[in-house]
Order: sequence, then structure tokens, then C-alpha cells
Amino acid sequence: MMPNQALAKFLAALKKATREVPQGYFQLPVAGQTLPIYRERVYCYELYYQLRVALPDDFQFSLAGEVDKSGHPIFALLH
Repeated sequence: MMPNQALAKFLAALKKATREVPQGYFQLPVAGQTLPIYRERVYCYELYYQLRVALPDDFQFSLAGEVDKSGHPIFALLH
């Protein structure tokens, strides 16, 4: 697959994923408050999930969460 084809597939999946994020992930109710608040992390986790679902099975790249770098030997040298 050519790079521009992969990008086109990714962008199509991203558009679909953003449409599929339920409204409840944009603002969250807060105990003791009348108005809900925006919480970026909650939205991002749901967008990540929806994007994983939307990407085709034959997509050449994998989408993964942030890798824990705390145990990596190179980062250990920096401390």
C-alpha cells in the first residue's frame, strides 16, 4: 500500500471514529455540580477505541496506547 493510500484510509477511519463518539463523552456530569465539564482524556480514550474499530483489518500500521517507558534501559540512563 502506498503511503498516500494508507493516509487516506486512516483519515476515512478518523472521520468515522469522530462521528461515532457518543455525546456523553464530550462533557461529564460532576457530583454536586449542576453543569457537566469537558474532560479531554475521557473523550480521547473513546476516540481511540472508535478509531481502532474503524480501521480496516488489513491496515498496515497498528494503533496502540502510549507505551510505558519507565522500565526501558535507555530512559533509566537518563536518571
